[in-house]
Amino acid sequence: MPWTKEERNAYHREYRAKNPDKMRILTWKQRGIIDGDFTLLNQVFEKETHCWICWEKYSKTRRKCLDHDWDIKDDSNPRYICCHTCNVNVVG
Repeated sequence: MPWTKEERNAYHREYRAKNPDKMRILTWKQRGIIDGDFTLLNQVFEKETHCWICWEKYSKTRRKCLDHDWDIKDDSNPRYICCHTCNVNVVG
């Protein structure tokens, strides 16, 4: 018997909650980030506590982002692990 919409949504919510690393890497790939070792990139991303540009500590209001160069389409393109504010206002 096929899943109902509610069952499918519950399954996806549970999967995302149990696999945050996989979901983050999938999101990066969907946004055009290219890297040779996403596992290592994710480990570095998780360990960072401060923005590489303004050196402010990350918090609920200062979200962590992975900035990348949109012009690079065939090679590794991440540039900074920075806060959303710097990603939009300084780098972008």
